[in-house]
Parts: sequence; C-alpha cells; structure tokens
Amino acid sequence: LALLLALPFLAPAYVVHVANFVFISSLPVIGLGFLSGFTGRVSLAQGALFGVGAYVTALLTTKLGWSPLAAFIPSVLGSAFVGTLLGGPAVRLIGLYFVMATVGIQQIVWIVLLNAVDLTGGPQGVRSIPAIGIGKHVLDTPEAFYFLTLAMATASYILAKRIIASRLGMRLRALSDDELAASAVAVEVTRAKLIALFMSSAWAGAGGFLYAHYVRFIHPDMFTL
Repeated sequence: LALLLALPFLAPAYVVHVANFVFISSLPVIGLGFLSGFTGRVSLAQGALFGVGAYVTALLTTKLGWSPLAAFIPSVLGSAFVGTLLGGPAVRLIGLYFVMATVGIQQIVWIVLLNAVDLTGGPQGVRSIPAIGIGKHVLDTPEAFYFLTLAMATASYILAKRIIASRLGMRLRALSDDELAASAVAVEVTRAKLIALFMSSAWAGAGGFLYAHYVRFIHPDMFTL
C-alpha cells in the first residue's frame, strides 16, 4: 500500500493513467466475485451493469446539474436495481442457461443505451461529464484522480472480505458447493442468489461512476460483452 501511495510521485503519467483503469476495473471484478466466485453463477452481464452506473451519473450531472458526489449513490443503486430487475428471474436457472440469460441482459442494456437517443445520446454518447470535485480540489488529472480510485478499490476489497467472512458469505459459499445441501440446512437459496446479484450489480455501478468521471465521455460501445 505504501508503494501504491508513492506511485504518482515516482512513475510516469502513463503508468498512473493505466493504474487508474486497473483500480476502476477492480470494482466490477470484486462485485462479480460475489456472484460468479462465491455462488458459482457465471455472469456475462457485468459490462452492461458497469455501463448503467456510468450512464446514471453522466445523465444526472450533465442534464440535471447534479454534483458528481451527489450522483454516486444513485449510480450504485441504479445499477443494482437494473441488475436485480433483469437478472432476478434468471437466478433460478442453472449452468449454461443462467449464462445465456446474462448474455441476454447484456444485449438488452446495450440496445437501450444505443437506441434511447433522447435520453442517452445514442451512438453519440454523453460528452462533457464534469470532473469530481472534493472541496476546492478538482480531480481532473490522472495524478489527482489516482488517490480516489486507490481509496475506492481498497475500501471495496476490505468490505468484500468482511462480507465473505460473515454469515451471509458462508451462505454464498455454501451455494457454490451444493445448493441442495445448503437448502437442507436452512439457506434460502433464491434469496441468497438475489443478494449476491444485487451486490455484484452495485459494485459494477460504483466502478461505472468512477469510469464516467475519469474519461468524461461515454458511449454504448464502451460497455459491450
């Protein structure tokens, strides 16, 4: 962690830029761990949910004039809501059937982002997304943004570790081993899957929030399979 904190002062700007993308990408990956890593459900829709978080904050800040920090919670909850709404009916499926359902979710979201031109800008995307400001500091350079992405990635990792070590985490791990055995010891299988799906989508939304305010321009093709 000490080496990571020193990175912006020691490394070239390009390395810091790449590190920002690594930390941003780690959020949806950590979220995917709840669903695919611990419940054993392979999802291919994480890119779309990442995009939902990015679009929610982009539209709130460019069209409604919200501050970026105020748009963080709506981005997380918006992605979680879309993921749970579209993926909820699919959690009862197993194996390749669930995988194919998530491919469908990915395509549905991408088609909406591409064709809802009045709302999302369609193939033109959303431009001039404002930079995040914390007090008097505007995070408009890779070096300034770096510490936010590092803090978010670190906090997300610690929180995920604590969740997995909790009683909920035990239930999720039990699903990956054997659903029938888990249900036999009073694990509500469908409810646990929905919780994992909700958390996975929420983490993707947090990553999308950071991504939108770092690149400051988004379009649907950034969030394909």
